[in-house]
Amino acid sequence: MMRPEDTEEPIIPQEIEIPAAGAARRQEPQALVPAKGPDPVGKLTVDAKQREYTRNARRYRRVFYATRLTAGLASGLLPFVVSNYATLATILSILIVVVVVIDSTLDPKSQAQLFSKASDLLAIARLKAEGQYEQYKEALDLILATETQKLERLVDLEALLKRVSEAGHK
Repeated sequence: MMRPEDTEEPIIPQEIEIPAAGAARRQEPQALVPAKGPDPVGKLTVDAKQREYTRNARRYRRVFYATRLTAGLASGLLPFVVSNYATLATILSILIVVVVVIDSTLDPKSQAQLFSKASDLLAIARLKAEGQYEQYKEALDLILATETQKLERLVDLEALLKRVSEAGHK
């Protein structure tokens, strides 16, 4: 006589990436669900792309904030050190130039917006494909509206440097 556990497919362990020593990484929670057979290629592709886009959005958001903080602090400190600490003033000036070039080249604001929006749209497409979109439509609309507002509020580097410069002249 077959037991119910004998008819279920076994749980397939997934490979995990082990971070280098000392590197802190947050793993996305993954449910241990018995495999129902091979996923269609389309679903696997969408899952992989959504993870990639989410990672890229986080990366570019970090670069965005790092460039803003660095440029803002360096340009804010520059007027106070320029007359007494020439070497430090030179370092701060070079730092501002490097940050502006990085920002102009990578355009982290636009990249973060692009990848964040793409990730959100892929999540919605997945819910539509699984027939769950209508159930979560109101919540998803709120999430999209919040994400859009959050991304629109990101300050351009040029505007930040202008604000800091104006504040220093007051």
